[in-house]
Amino acid sequence: MPQRLSDDETALVRRLQTKAGTERRDLERLDGYYEGQQRLMHLGLALPPNLRVLETVVNVPRLAVDEPVGRQRLSAFQRSGSDMADPALREAWEANNLDSQSILAHKESRIGGAAYVSVGSNPDDAEHPLVTVEDPQQFTTLHDARTGRVTAALRNHRDLGTRKRLMTLYLPDSTIWCSRDSGGFVVEDRDDHTLGRVPVVKF
Repeated sequence: MPQRLSDDETALVRRLQTKAGTERRDLERLDGYYEGQQRLMHLGLALPPNLRVLETVVNVPRLAVDEPVGRQRLSAFQRSGSDMADPALREAWEANNLDSQSILAHKESRIGGAAYVSVGSNPDDAEHPLVTVEDPQQFTTLHDARTGRVTAALRNHRDLGTRKRLMTLYLPDSTIWCSRDSGGFVVEDRDDHTLGRVPVVKF
């Protein structure tokens, strides 16, 4: 008998999925502006009928996103209360290839208003955490209204080989990988990290 999510965890997943569906429509519209898919079908001038099918693309949104992101350069990391660069933080940054990945986070936050980074244990490298920039169209969070801190997060995606629908539920003390079948949500793996906070940062 497969292990399943608890009733509370199932209710939380459903709440996050509903929120993600609502957000996805806005993100797709904003992504369309970035990709230049919003076209002016005619200029509103007195044009001959055979020229009224002119399409005009003025892709200012891409320029407004790409120019500032392209100019961002990380110099160093400092811990709170220190004036010195921290080599351990720089090492974790480089181990996760965040020089290139961080560009995606900054770009997505400018396109859609938010980007997400998750942190977890690294099965291939116990010395460094696994830091991943997430696709905002596959990711959503709940927040504490007072502190703004993430209280739960969900990533939805499909396995490219099996086409199975997969989810990752991020909670303050656990990260749960699950799939869906006719009976509900099946737990595929679980990391009870007891961190005390959701290992997700929203930009």
